[in-house]
Amino acid sequence: MGDYGIYKVRFNINHSKIREAQVYKIKDNKININESITMDRESIISKIYSHDSFVTLIKDPGGYLQKGAEVYIYQQCLEDYIKTEDNCIRTDYLGKLSEF
Repeated sequence: MGDYGIYKVRFNINHSKIREAQVYKIKDNKININESITMDRESIISKIYSHDSFVTLIKDPGGYLQKGAEVYIYQQCLEDYIKTEDNCIRTDYLGKLSEF
């Protein structure tokens, strides 16, 4: 499933880059909802480059968190962007996660 699951994000004032995200640790494909971590953008990028994996977490109709998309780094013009889909837009994009 991944090492971490991102379930909420906070963007910069331009809404182009994630400032920080609320993350759950995932172990043995189980989301540990007792271990919520707030991680800044640089830490997420560093962990992905260090081969930790991230996924988005989406609430299903019953209110349970389910695995969403894989999160990766897209580099454009020597700048890193946190993404879940390929596009050339110079912004972070993790789908329609809740904001905090």
